[in-house]
Amino acid sequence: MIQPFPNKDTVICISIASRPSNFGCTLHNAGYQALNLNFIYKSFKITDQKVLIDAIRVMGIKGCSVSKPFKQSIIKELDELCVTAKDIGSVNTIVNKNRILIGYNTDAFGVEEVLKNIKFNPNDKVLIIGAGGVAKAIIYVLNKLNTIDVTICNRNSKRIDKLDSKYKFSRINWKDRNRFKADLLINATSIGMYPNINKMPINKESINNFKSVFDVVVTPLETMLITHAKSLNKNIIYGYQMSFYQAIKQFELYTGVKAPQDVLQKAMFSLLRLKKGKII
Repeated sequence: MIQPFPNKDTVICISIASRPSNFGCTLHNAGYQALNLNFIYKSFKITDQKVLIDAIRVMGIKGCSVSKPFKQSIIKELDELCVTAKDIGSVNTIVNKNRILIGYNTDAFGVEEVLKNIKFNPNDKVLIIGAGGVAKAIIYVLNKLNTIDVTICNRNSKRIDKLDSKYKFSRINWKDRNRFKADLLINATSIGMYPNINKMPINKESINNFKSVFDVVVTPLETMLITHAKSLNKNIIYGYQMSFYQAIKQFELYTGVKAPQDVLQKAMFSLLRLKKGKII
């Protein structure tokens, strides 16, 4: 059993968010137990990222998962960035190596894995709604896969202006999103996230403009967008699927050992009350 309060030799990993969840805690701690690692993972709600960074250094916290709204602003507090995080301009993982804080982006790994699993075709036309940290990781992966037709839409068009010009994409106005047609719709916003569960990034009728729908939102498990897409027999990618793979990558960055994927998957299914099966 993992101790509720770690002893001085326990390696501590944490997650920070404006709305913490049990997702990371459940998966990481299940993996630590399975491998008999003296690690513990805790989640926290924070408002001051500078205080957090000081605490990571002073307390020797090994790893930190970073969620909205800190994925971009946290960068200025770090000592180094891995190549992927630097290219994307967004960090969702911090590793403390002898008080040198290194930023990583494992969201990109999660995105790439779910797209591989659905046999994504780079010739497919994609619409991304959102231009924040997760959207940046998605655009990075789509460009890496040589996707030829990527379009971005965001409520605040100035955020699109800030996206790196090295990425190839088109843009449409927010008011035009319900008329746009593509093979894959990706909701990379928090629209539909708890407690605003009755909202969608597009209207119900417009879901028919797409063959597949990918919603990055994890809570609730099935957003209104996903519910309606399922009723229309669209191909579905849930937010928890991407989150699972990014957590696998985080686990390995924190511990230096291969994650027991079957254990983490079982823990996730139990947490989300899903039937046993495959992630995709």
